Amino acid sequence: MDELEAQHRLERFRGSRVVRGANLDISAALSARTGEIARRRRAVGGVGKAWGEVVPAELAARVLDVRLRRHVVTVRVADDAARYELDRWLRSGGWTALINASSTTIRRVKIVV
Repeated sequence: MDELEAQHRLERFRGSRVVRGANLDISAALSARTGEIARRRRAVGGVGKAWGEVVPAELAARVLDVRLRRHVVTVRVADDAARYELDRWLRSGGWTALINASSTTIRRVKIVV
């Protein structure tokens, strides 16, 4: 087999292995997800705003992070004492105030240290 024949065989092989006309543009995928991202942003923003309005300042200062996933608000606190105080506050009417102030559905508040 000479060099020219080997080159032709290689080109035929490459032609059968390469996908022609593949769409590498990601704009279609991004536009499909834009609505979902906007809904999630509004939901999380609604919980964050409600949290800031309802939770007492001295208790909110001991909260490290607030997250929303599947209608469950996960609150990370600094220590066990803050966990206890937040639990007492939620059970004494804070839960109802948080639900009423939020623009999204909250099914549960989970407190983690």
